[in-house]
Amino acid sequence: MRVTGVAPTDPDTPDQLVLTTAPAPAHALKRWELIMLTQAPALRRCTVYAQVDDQLVPIFGFAFQDGAIVLH
Repeated sequence: MRVTGVAPTDPDTPDQLVLTTAPAPAHALKRWELIMLTQAPALRRCTVYAQVDDQLVPIFGFAFQDGAIVLH
């Protein structure tokens, strides 16, 4: 799956950040795009999830490896 963006914040769960994903060949975020989206001061305390199909999967961190963004 490729990280394609950040979902709009749900007013009912303002402390939750959801990364949207899509299978290849969807356009994935560039490294700098992900860094800019996740480094906003208001988002630093958010719990991060990835939207995979119809499920939210918790994300505990990410790394840059071989030109890809790897979610942990």
